[in-house]
Amino acid sequence: LGPTVSQRSASWADGDGDGLSDWEEGNIYGSNPTNTDSDGDTLTDGNDPRPTVANVAPVMQSVNVTSAGNFHTAWPVTFQAAATDADGDDLGYQFAIDGAVFRSWAASSSASWPPATNSLGYRIAACAVKDPLNLSNQITRTFYIFRTPPQL
Repeated sequence: LGPTVSQRSASWADGDGDGLSDWEEGNIYGSNPTNTDSDGDTLTDGNDPRPTVANVAPVMQSVNVTSAGNFHTAWPVTFQAAATDADGDDLGYQFAIDGAVFRSWAASSSASWPPATNSLGYRIAACAVKDPLNLSNQITRTFYIFRTPPQL
C-alpha cells in the first residue's frame, strides 16, 4: 500500500510559505522547510535558483585599456574587463566615459569607444560588473586622448 491521502497532503505542505513544499525542501533542494530564505540572500527559496547558496557580489579583477592608434582621436579605445563571481552567477558589464554610459549592461566583457575630436585630454573610464541580483563592483581607469596628427 502507498501513503494515505493525509500523508500525501502533508508531504506537499509548504510550512514556511516560500513556494516549495516541505518535501521538496528536504529531499530535492536541501533547504530549510521552516525558513523562507534558507541562504539569507533575500530571495525566498521558491524564487531562488540555488536556495542553499548565498549570493556574493562579483569582483572586477582588471580592466585593460588599449588603442591601436596610440590613443589618438581617429582610433577607438578598447576596454577588456575581467571579473569573477564566487557563486557562479552570469555577469553583465557596463562601460562609461566621464560618467556617461556608452555601452549599457550586456554579457560581453569588452567594449569599444570612438573618441570625438572634442574628447582630447584626460578621460575616466568606469567599468562595472553586476550579477542577476544587482550586486555589483566597479573599476575606473584614467587615460589620455591625443589629437590625431595631420597626415603629410
